Amino acid sequence: MKSTTQFSMIGSLLLAFALAHVAARGQSSPTPGPEHEVLKKLEGIWNAKVKMVTHMPDDDHQIFTMYIIGADGQENKVMTIEYTRKK
Repeated sequence: MKSTTQFSMIGSLLLAFALAHVAARGQSSPTPGPEHEVLKKLEGIWNAKVKMVTHMPDDDHQIFTMYIIGADGQENKVMTIEYTRKK
């Protein structure tokens, strides 16, 4: 009885691997959509001045802020991320 159970387990594992392999082969690579043409216009080397600030008000909080500095020297806030430690 023990060998029958082992053969069943091995057979089940082989079947699972075969099905997973067939499912993985059925996927094709995604093709670029129309948004890629729009983003292609932005491709290249950018000259930008950036300022990044990290503020830690206490041991459980951190605030990350990023600014882009314009040609006039004005700082424009681009994003802020606030982290809070889980307790």
